Amino acid sequence: MKYLKQVALILLFTLLGEVLAALIPFPIPAAIYGLVLMLIALLTGLLKPDHIKEASSFLISVMPVLFVPPAVRILEYWGIVGPNMAAILIIAVFTTFLVFAVSGLVTQFIIKKKKEEKGNSSVLISEYPTTLTKLKIRLPEQRYFEEEGTSLSPLNEGILMHSILNDATDADDIIARIDKSIEMGKLSQQQASKLKKIIKREFEREQAREWFGEWDEVRNENDIIFGTAGTNRPDRVMIKGNRAVAVDYKFGKNILSDHENQVKEYMELLEKMGYTEVEGYVWYLSIGKIVKVEK
Repeated sequence: MKYLKQVALILLFTLLGEVLAALIPFPIPAAIYGLVLMLIALLTGLLKPDHIKEASSFLISVMPVLFVPPAVRILEYWGIVGPNMAAILIIAVFTTFLVFAVSGLVTQFIIKKKKEEKGNSSVLISEYPTTLTKLKIRLPEQRYFEEEGTSLSPLNEGILMHSILNDATDADDIIARIDKSIEMGKLSQQQASKLKKIIKREFEREQAREWFGEWDEVRNENDIIFGTAGTNRPDRVMIKGNRAVAVDYKFGKNILSDHENQVKEYMELLEKMGYTEVEGYVWYLSIGKIVKVEK
């Protein structure tokens, strides 16, 4: 039934193309009209790729067969085609290479654009001025375990939990990812049991559930580059309208003023970016405490 619906949608756009070709006095094939209408529908969201995905994949796989009827049709007009065959072949060869060249250039442009976007993902807000000098190298895991007295090794639970928290959508997803880590040999049963208890306890808080709820935008471990002082990297920034919430995760057992000062810097930068409702928190998961940072 799904395939019939998808084929019906494709035929609908084909039919609309035929109608436009009949109504508009331009020498444009009906198929082109149909394709343009389908493109507009996809771009505007009226048609989703999943609505035609399987049927389109099938039609593409059998595309060589679809060229047989037009090829046979050419034979009926051989009296016209034959004398002009040389010109037709020259045009066909030229346009084929032209299509190859344009397709290659467009593909390279898109790949380059994606690499640039990926490279710029460390900047929280693209409009914020990003000038950076004197960069000191620091390993990513150091920022989670600089506090004295931590009992978690940077090589196991802590780093893994930061990764899980960054990728997860809610408490159930976090638990599922912990289970997956057991299967992959990244965590022992004992470690996983301890972490699950922490997550279940912490997500009893309405605040934690809100942080992993619905937001306009969520940035995980994206650098904010500012002035000549360096970079700041909040663990999680959640944005909804003019409200921005910055949260740093900590797995140590000590509550240090440096942690709050760091979050204050995040908050000041977010205010400079134009957010009017800015909040900041330090989330000590191991000891079960959330500290709200005051401006």
